[in-house]
Amino acid sequence: MIPTSTRDVVLTHLLRDGAMHRADLARVMGVSRTTIGNAVAPLVVAGVLEAEPGSIPAGVGQHAPKKQRLVIAPKVGLLASLVFRRTGITVGLASLDATMLGYRFVPKGVAEPGASRMEQGLAMLSELRGELGLSGVPIHRGQVAVNSQVDSTSGEIHGGKASWMWTGTNPKTVVEQELGAPVRLENSARLLGFVEYLAHPEARNLIYAHLTGGVAMGQVINGEIAGGSHGGAGELGHLSIDHDGRPCECGNRGCLGRYVGMETVMEEVRAVLGPSATLGEAVDAAKAGHHAATLIFRQTGRLVGEALASVCNLLDPDLIVLGGSVVAAGELYAEPVRATILERALPLVTRSLNVVLGSATADQAAITRASFELLRRETSYVEGALARINSFV
Repeated sequence: MIPTSTRDVVLTHLLRDGAMHRADLARVMGVSRTTIGNAVAPLVVAGVLEAEPGSIPAGVGQHAPKKQRLVIAPKVGLLASLVFRRTGITVGLASLDATMLGYRFVPKGVAEPGASRMEQGLAMLSELRGELGLSGVPIHRGQVAVNSQVDSTSGEIHGGKASWMWTGTNPKTVVEQELGAPVRLENSARLLGFVEYLAHPEARNLIYAHLTGGVAMGQVINGEIAGGSHGGAGELGHLSIDHDGRPCECGNRGCLGRYVGMETVMEEVRAVLGPSATLGEAVDAAKAGHHAATLIFRQTGRLVGEALASVCNLLDPDLIVLGGSVVAAGELYAEPVRATILERALPLVTRSLNVVLGSATADQAAITRASFELLRRETSYVEGALARINSFV
């Protein structure tokens, strides 16, 4: 649907681009400020538009002064985000123009199953709505990310024993029923890749390699997450590097994750530093010149680099971001990854390639904002949001 009325064009710009001044709306639409004022005034009176949170001078109230940026009022409808990672749950709420209203994060143990994680995440979201005074406001769309191989359309969990945490659950169905709204489903690693993409506007094509229990990958190509036909893309940890190698929970042998996952890394660390050694202690030992500790990070980096060299030859990224627990090792890990990619990948794809350590994915607010940005970028999002706003008016 192409908006035709001035009012709907104004709302479309706010939905697509977020908070804007009246003057900016007039400029991008090529109309006078008077025209914008006439379109905006009844929307402010109806409570559809208001001044951007935190920008209202004391004593002014909620009348959206002309010098303040306009946003769509939360009471029209909400966006919800639930992100389930191996080590925690992040939830958040936003208005229809993706203005974030609040978020919460709770760390979790890696052994807690997905069903209980969903139950707690939904409870956290309900509590947040109550704290914001929005319990009665309907949720328009939801974004859910899970750390498992999941069918993005049906919500079915795949991956066999490797997806044990979420076996027997359907995150899409459960969350949609609870929220009473359609849900967009994503893999957590691909969402984290999108977070880093938003933090690196210079990158056209970005690969995010997340090393924790295994090795997950997010890929953003020309600004779009490449999730595959069913949402199964990016399983870098299940790339076999030795067909006769160690058995993997997925049923194959020699999967990369069996050689560089954090459980394996920590087994090697404790074999040389003692049974209670931590990752931080291994990093400190390596920086102090401990040969065996240094070799663990170097070998981990080389194996990841070999796998990413093949990815580079296939996808030709201009930026690779390394994330996950092992980034605590810094350049001890990043340098061998970088060197191996430059050694193994083709010259055309490496001549301007950068390999960096991730940082944006440590920011729970950035993760939540990225969830809302994904919703806003959906093809049919504006049309659906306009319909909700028009029904509100």
